[in-house]
Amino acid sequence: MNLDWDQAPHGLVIGSSAGADLHLEPGPGVGDNHARLRLRDGQVVIEAADRGHLTEVNGVEIQRAPLVSGDVIRLGRHLLEFSGHSLTPLADRGEVRFHDVSFRYHDRPVLHRLDLLIESRSMIGILGPSGCGKSTLIKAILGEIQPDTGTVETSRHARIGHVPQQDILHASLTVHENLRHRLAIEQPALDQDRILTIIEEVLARCGADLVDARHQRVDALSGGQRRRVNVALELLTTPDILVLDEPTSGLDQASQQAIMELLAALSRRTTIICVTHALETLRDFRTVILLRTLDPRDPGPSIAYHGEADERIMREALGLARLADAFRLPGQHLCVRAPGPPAAPATDLAPAAPAATPDHAPPGLLLGQAWLVLERSARTLARNRLNARLTLLLPALIGLLIFLSQALEPEFGINRVFLVNTHLFAVLAALWLGMTLTVREIVGETAHVRREHKHGLTPLGYLGGKVALGAAVALPQALILVLALLLPHLLAPFGLRLADPFSAPAAVFTLILVLWAMITAGAVVGLVISAVSRSESFAVSLLPLLLIPHLLFNIAAYQDPRGSYHDGAGYNPLATTLDGRRSTTEPNRAHHVHLAMSLPLISRPAVNLLEAAAPTHLQLVHNDDWAAVQKHRFRLEWLHLLALLAAYLIALLLAFRQLGPFQPPPGKPRRPWTPTPG
Repeated sequence: MNLDWDQAPHGLVIGSSAGADLHLEPGPGVGDNHARLRLRDGQVVIEAADRGHLTEVNGVEIQRAPLVSGDVIRLGRHLLEFSGHSLTPLADRGEVRFHDVSFRYHDRPVLHRLDLLIESRSMIGILGPSGCGKSTLIKAILGEIQPDTGTVETSRHARIGHVPQQDILHASLTVHENLRHRLAIEQPALDQDRILTIIEEVLARCGADLVDARHQRVDALSGGQRRRVNVALELLTTPDILVLDEPTSGLDQASQQAIMELLAALSRRTTIICVTHALETLRDFRTVILLRTLDPRDPGPSIAYHGEADERIMREALGLARLADAFRLPGQHLCVRAPGPPAAPATDLAPAAPAATPDHAPPGLLLGQAWLVLERSARTLARNRLNARLTLLLPALIGLLIFLSQALEPEFGINRVFLVNTHLFAVLAALWLGMTLTVREIVGETAHVRREHKHGLTPLGYLGGKVALGAAVALPQALILVLALLLPHLLAPFGLRLADPFSAPAAVFTLILVLWAMITAGAVVGLVISAVSRSESFAVSLLPLLLIPHLLFNIAAYQDPRGSYHDGAGYNPLATTLDGRRSTTEPNRAHHVHLAMSLPLISRPAVNLLEAAAPTHLQLVHNDDWAAVQKHRFRLEWLHLLALLAAYLIALLLAFRQLGPFQPPPGKPRRPWTPTPG
């Protein structure tokens, strides 16, 4: 609609009448001659021409107001954007409608006979005492739950953003890094320049102080700034509907005001739905809905008040001396002033449904997501200096302790020490290092990954980054652990030494390779624990349960680990000879039990491989033919180790898919990945 002032020197009439200069389709709330535009001293002014119909500019009712480029005008159900020389209709994609909606939980009514229409580009506050159904209402809008009766509808194809009550941010990352990672997950086709531009625009909308603090870590921000960063994450994709749960909870008055001013500015283009307990924010809404707790015997309507956000009007309508009493009185004693069913919306509505979450993606995208998760996890680890130092210090301390506990002073020029315990303890230490590295990774990021999964993060991409983190950190840890074992051996402090073959180059290389594989395997097991746990403390408590069997059922815990090469039994009695002859005692049920328990343990082939590279028994140290004869058996040990590592990875994927944070709620669809338009 171009504004031709030459043809209308006295102003342009906007309405549904045939004679209107700017014609609107007739509909609820639209007057014949609804409003008038005038040009005064080069400034365009809008005037409400029909007192019986509402005229709003940027969500505020007006009688007369100047317009600037970017202002959004609401005339009934029509939204028009003023660009300076024209009015452009905006797609009305931000409506939400509840039609006779009822929810019950454990036979207790939570919402009952809820009839409600939330108009597009409006800012509405939803108040009520605990247990009145505010959280249920949010889940219904997001499509995460379906009502027992009635329908919940939103504008078709509307993008819905959700800002939860808790700050879901990576505290060790900067504001810019948090936003960049989200945008890279949701729109991977964007180049870096475009990503930077979008982030700068979003931060500018959320406050000049965030622009200045964009390179600060999140944990250095104030509570109000963190809350606005959470809002900024959702604004990256320009949502049509933004639902906020207690956006001002725990904030001081200044921070509350900053949040509410931000939301008021956003309501020009986005429907803002705020669930709050804070009565002091009442003045910032134009419309409020007060929910009440329901009487199981006689529920009645859930809405106690729906109307103007004015405390005096609300008190008079509810028959209360103080509005705060609405949060204290039992629901059945609260006077009900619920409005009638809303008029049918003019826009195209569809049943509310959760955003389809990605399940599969092209290999290139998976690698990109894995790299993104790896980069983020590595930054988090490096910036937590205490954890980073312990990650490198622990293998050195453990290696030194193993040496001191196993090395002895040689007697008569012959080393009396067998390295079987050294090998076993080194393998167990490697597993423990890997487990402790990752056991908190998934359970500590549950809220983060659920939020990112809705925006495009795939299970394989996330797990790939976490496994890559374990493998990357495992290499320096394995090198440090080996050095902590070898350097004291070469220095021979106090006359203590380990067996000489231990320092052979081939044995050292095998030791590094095996321990690297063990730390990586431990990291995978830690991720499995983290995926199935619901708290970090529970995850840590499971570590001994999965580590102790490696000590109890590993062959080396009882006997010479080469026993399986002699008679094929998983457990050899003490009578087993070491010269290659078959045991005089045949395997019994106990042997088979120990064999069955040790086969799934990756420490078994690891210890056997270390023994193959550096045999420690005195009868085998100088037996050059022994390793050659058993060469094919050592290859089987490598296959056994790699097969178990692959099995652990499969177990991780299955546990993550079935019990991890990406598990969809009942009825929630998955979708194949499709690129987001840039």
